[in-house]
Amino acid sequence: MPKQVVLAMLIEAALITFTSLLLTQPALIFSWQSEKAKSLAKAGGMFLLCITFCWSVIFGCLLALNSITLRL
Repeated sequence: MPKQVVLAMLIEAALITFTSLLLTQPALIFSWQSEKAKSLAKAGGMFLLCITFCWSVIFGCLLALNSITLRL
């Protein structure tokens, strides 16, 4: 697997992880935050969700250009 595909996969995983954390706001991490901070985190999560979607399209194009498909 080419290095750029592995890098793109790691970026995709990081974006998904951070987006999930900001949108779900687990009590273990966000219990000490104020309501304003939680609201700001939720807005940041929505912005990151848009960035994640755009990156997913780019990642799909990268996979297509490298002829990488799922073979079941």
